[in-house]
Amino acid sequence: KYLDQGIDVLYISCSSALSGSVNIARMIKDQVLENYPDGKINIVDSLISCLGQGLMVLKAAEMKKAGQSIDEITDYLEENKLKVHQVATVENLDYLKRAGRVKATSAFFGNLFGVKPIIISDAKGQNYALKKIKGRRASLLHLVEYLKENIVDSKNQIIYIGHADSVEDAEFVKEHIEREVECKGVYIDYIGPIVGVSVGPGTIAVYYVGQEVTVIGD
Repeated sequence: KYLDQGIDVLYISCSSALSGSVNIARMIKDQVLENYPDGKINIVDSLISCLGQGLMVLKAAEMKKAGQSIDEITDYLEENKLKVHQVATVENLDYLKRAGRVKATSAFFGNLFGVKPIIISDAKGQNYALKKIKGRRASLLHLVEYLKENIVDSKNQIIYIGHADSVEDAEFVKEHIEREVECKGVYIDYIGPIVGVSVGPGTIAVYYVGQEVTVIGD
């Protein structure tokens, strides 16, 4: 209906390393444009998910409001999407095991010894366990340390925290970010059910703009 109204469409997908939605969008685009040869549909593979993807949507809306064209917005997102960071940790490894993300033995011994992975979105859009931290509190504090090491121009941006039914821990991370990082604000919201079912309750993820991500996981 938007093409009928002469409105351009910009679709910002979940990371292609995590979802097939971008490929479906490309297929649909080709089919739709057969009937609307003068229409424009731009697709951006965000190479991230959750509030990181949302951060890009908000930036696109801000640029549109400022009068920039769909192609200018698309080019900007493509050039800068690897500057959108995710750093996360989970409370329990059982959900990652069930999702096939970690081996059963690794999950068992990790839970036994209280080991928590620090998970980033790498340069290919994969969720990659960058390191392991012992203890829940230590893992939450490490999210703040990682942010401090990688964030750029913090005073001009909002930092986003996603959580899976763990409001108190999200508030704990927010408190430490506000204490240690100069920023415009810290926004907390829920992790959606599609991602949440794979990572489990207690997951905390922080999203912000920083130095370009160059790490590629195994």
